[in-house]
Amino acid sequence: DNWMVRSLVGKADNTGTPLTRQDLDVAIEIIRRKCVVGLMDDMEETIHRFNSYFSFRESGEQKNDKTKSPKCKEYITSGSNTNSHPPLEEGSETWKLLEQKNAADVILYREAEQIFKEQNSLIPH
Repeated sequence: DNWMVRSLVGKADNTGTPLTRQDLDVAIEIIRRKCVVGLMDDMEETIHRFNSYFSFRESGEQKNDKTKSPKCKEYITSGSNTNSHPPLEEGSETWKLLEQKNAADVILYREAEQIFKEQNSLIPH
């Protein structure tokens, strides 16, 4: 339960220990201060930000060359780190159970969506 929050705050091995609000707040701050947030729901913008922030280039291009490599997009969209899952209807019993079991991760995700919006003005286009 709450794998992402637990991983960020160093409690991944303590699944029996309840998380606190402070744990969630620390996880949110780690995302805010240490991560470039990308969202599957906005893949084009995500790819653009990763290319811009990390200065991805084709091999042989000069460092100051503004042309960005398609390698990032190719890697992310290739499916090498994907698994197919049956569709899950929002609001269904299964959805509600997962949401309840992972309540801290759900809150963290909503905060990450907001951070994604905030980072729009921080990462050059």
